[in-house]
Amino acid sequence: NTDLIQIDLRAHSIDEAKRRMAAVVETLSKIHGQIAEPSISRLKSLSAQVAGDMERVRKEREKVLKTLETNSKLGAADSFAQNVLLASVLQTQDSELRILEERKLALDENLSTAKTYPTSVIDATYVSDQPVFPKKTLIVLLSGVIGLILGILAAFVVEGLDHRQRSLGVSQR
Repeated sequence: NTDLIQIDLRAHSIDEAKRRMAAVVETLSKIHGQIAEPSISRLKSLSAQVAGDMERVRKEREKVLKTLETNSKLGAADSFAQNVLLASVLQTQDSELRILEERKLALDENLSTAKTYPTSVIDATYVSDQPVFPKKTLIVLLSGVIGLILGILAAFVVEGLDHRQRSLGVSQR
């Protein structure tokens, strides 16, 4: 129950084993990339949309700030109600901008390699010094056991045939 896998393979030589392992890792990376692509594309699209919304809010905020600045130069008495309304709009835009920035950070964090889990090798390919197959000790042991079983079976067959011949010889007399 982990995101790590261990891959074992057999080859006739060390170089062939390394080539095969590289091919397996490359294939797994491609497959994983194809599986993850829709989610990554969706996250990138949402991130770009949020960035666009942030830019729009910043431009609107600058317009409101310029309007407030212009109104303050003209005189506070003439545009008090408008300044209060603009301050309220500015506060709403600041709040919206903070929310968008937090959302953008969350989306960017989800796009990081720590969250998208791209397939990669985390340790060097290990090739044992001793061949993994054929295991000579195992073959010798299995041959011995099979030979013993076949020898016992052959002894029973010979004994059975010999017993049959003796019993047939007694019947013929």
